[in-house]
Amino acid sequence: MSRSEHPAEAISFRNAGKALGEVPTQRSLWTIGAAAIGAIAIAAAVNLAAAELLRAHPQNLGYLTVRDAWDRVLGLDEPPEWLVLGDSGCGHAVVPELLEADLGGSVVEACTLGDMGLIDDAWMLGRLIERRGPPGNVVIVHVYDVWQRALPPPGLLAQVPMRPGYWLRLDPSLGLGARGSLDVVAARYLPLVGERRSLKSLARGTLSSTTRPQDIPAGGGQEPSTDTAAVIRDFRRHREFAASTAFAISSVNLQGLNYIAEMADAHGFHVYIANAPLWDGLAADSAFVRYNGSVQDLLRSFAGERPAVTHRGRTDAFELGAMTRTVDHVRPGPAAVYSRGIAEWIALVRSEAEDPE
Repeated sequence: MSRSEHPAEAISFRNAGKALGEVPTQRSLWTIGAAAIGAIAIAAAVNLAAAELLRAHPQNLGYLTVRDAWDRVLGLDEPPEWLVLGDSGCGHAVVPELLEADLGGSVVEACTLGDMGLIDDAWMLGRLIERRGPPGNVVIVHVYDVWQRALPPPGLLAQVPMRPGYWLRLDPSLGLGARGSLDVVAARYLPLVGERRSLKSLARGTLSSTTRPQDIPAGGGQEPSTDTAAVIRDFRRHREFAASTAFAISSVNLQGLNYIAEMADAHGFHVYIANAPLWDGLAADSAFVRYNGSVQDLLRSFAGERPAVTHRGRTDAFELGAMTRTVDHVRPGPAAVYSRGIAEWIALVRSEAEDPE
């Protein structure tokens, strides 16, 4: 009996082949593609929603600090007389209003975080010069343990409000490579990856807007209390670091420092480098004294070879009640004392330059 005499059986064999997936159809490929596009669209929508939620209810004060400092610099219509750069120790200690009163001229404080290092200072300065021209003077204030830190983490680099790839275009350029660049892009555009902890905080129902750094000026506003236990814990961490580490400035920070000095020479402004204030309990510790001595030796040598750079070797130390939660964040009262001391030092340096004898 031929196959043509049993058409139903022949059809069943053909359908069986399709059912087993032996013959993928154009429709099935379209379905797979549509599902993939749909999944990407859903993921994008969820990340956009998460980003909007975090903008409305920011949870990471460090990220806010970086964004706000950059916004202040990029928003300038003209270069300030005094540009203050540094880390969070700088942000807690420098009172712009006091520098303006004592030194004269406009002051812009653009301090970020220690993990951004000197590269952040160099980028801000370079961007300001490119857009508005050089400042009259630059003041750099860093905590002692910043000079040894390496590349900034992707999450912080992602907060700089510039087009992706800026870390390759600005001087000095970071050698992040393809993988490092992808990490920064993911941290910026995929909050489900880059800000998991903040989203978990929101998911737990702790929906609250973190106070922006500029809303709490170093010299006034809300008066933070001293968390003694937290300061002591931070002191132990710093003491262990100083005791177990031999100081060496990181290559990325040295690049940033050299760039700033080169810009000062090229554009005729002066750079004043100062140490951030500390708790006197750390300042008196023998391991810290050894480590910090090496830091000051390097900065003194660097400034000694560059007429446009002056280094203040002194480290101002305050009692325990002057600190907030760490050994390098002072309360507003001590910040005023520190700022006046910086202004006096700068005024003395300038007067000596005008009248060497």
